[in-house]
Amino acid sequence: MLMVLTSISVVCRERLIGWFDFSKLISLMYNSVSEVVREALRLLEERDALHAMKLEALRQDINQGLTSLDNGEGKPLDIEMIKAKARAAQNENR
Repeated sequence: MLMVLTSISVVCRERLIGWFDFSKLISLMYNSVSEVVREALRLLEERDALHAMKLEALRQDINQGLTSLDNGEGKPLDIEMIKAKARAAQNENR
């Protein structure tokens, strides 16, 4: 695997630096700031992929629902029943 080394500069707002102790993180888990940045980028990529998968699943669910309605498989919503279930669930959680 060919690795291309690229040098970048990262500027953090004071708010972020004050909120997070990078030196502690680096000394405990990573050997350098570069490793921290690489891990952050990897996590962003992972989060974006997960978001894309969830969005695609939602689109498929919507299309399945629309197809069901087009085939006459839908039924009217009983808003009072929905409210009653929601209230019952809310009362259980108290």
